[in-house]
This record gives sequence, structure tokens and C-alpha cells, in this order.
Amino acid sequence: MSYTKVNLCQIPELNLSCIGCCGTITGTKEQVMKALKKNTLEFEESKKLPLEKFIKRYDGDALRTCGICHNLIINDEGKMICPAHPILNNNIDIRKNYCDIYYICKSAFVFGMWSYDKKDKFMRFLKFKTKNGMDWYEYSVKMDNGTIIEEFENSKFA
Repeated sequence: MSYTKVNLCQIPELNLSCIGCCGTITGTKEQVMKALKKNTLEFEESKKLPLEKFIKRYDGDALRTCGICHNLIINDEGKMICPAHPILNNNIDIRKNYCDIYYICKSAFVFGMWSYDKKDKFMRFLKFKTKNGMDWYEYSVKMDNGTIIEEFENSKFA
């Protein structure tokens, strides 16, 4: 895996999707998955409407009780995504005025400052972690709160 092409939010080679910055995960994995499925169903039901209608369908709090954004869905490939993300919309950011589009988690920030060699070591660490049971939920929580960086720094991989 090459550090030059990695997006820590979506790592298909490791089957990891991070949703840590799309709210503050306070629920269990089961609660978050239930919310993701509900969001996905609502998205499917609203496909005939402009995407902005889906994004702005809730007044008030943009987060579900489990802490994730109402707009996160599971796509056909099983990845957790935001359908309003610019990567999916010809670089038009439909999330603007709805979420903090400039937010970057501590883990992604620190990763961005590392040398190529250290980034490569971190990717090997993530591969090891996923082979030993780390899933999207654990990855998301640990990416957002920064503990994945601490684990890496204290590992044999660093």
C-alpha cells in the first residue's frame, strides 16, 4: 500500500471507512449501524429529490442519538460515506453551511505531517490491526479521538 495514495477516511485495501469526524460517536457499534441503515433507507427514498433536500431534511440537531450525522449512509460497496461530499459531486461541496467542512481529526493531521517512511509504517500498523480484528467502528472512534496514533507510537511498527 502506498502512502501517496492513501485517504485515511476510506482505505478499501483494509476495508476501513472512518466516520469519526461526522459527528461524535457516542453509541455502540450496533446503535451506529442501525442509524446508518436508517439514513441509507431515507437516502434511497429521497433519490428523486435534489440532494440538498436530503441533506437538510432535519431541523435542529444534525446528529442522531448515537452521535453520527443524519447524512452518513452505507453505499453499494459497504463503505460509510456522505453523499454530499465533494469527491462524489464533481468537487462541489454540498455539505457547506451544514457541517464543519474544515474539520480534520488529530490522527489525520498528525499523519499528514509525517515522513513518507513513517506513513508507510503506520499503514503496515493498520494492516496488522485489521488482521487482528479492528473494524470500521473501532477505527473511526480511535481515529477521531487520536488513540490510534498513540497505539502506533507505542508499537513495534513506529
